[in-house]
Amino acid sequence: MVEMLDVKELAQRLNVPRSQVYRLAELGKLPVVRVGKYLRFPWPEILRHLSGGVFGEEDDGSSAAEMA
Repeated sequence: MVEMLDVKELAQRLNVPRSQVYRLAELGKLPVVRVGKYLRFPWPEILRHLSGGVFGEEDDGSSAAEMA
């Protein structure tokens, strides 16, 4: 069974405001499942998104070393 989190639980785990979780879900940057009027987030998929980059931000080709 996949662990599903609600908005409050995900915000706590990511240490961000709930409004940011809603915004990222609305922009399609977080995997989300609608259950009626509620949002649920599959935790394993969230972890995969995090390991692949910060919520799928596009790479502009620059690196931290180039910016320094």
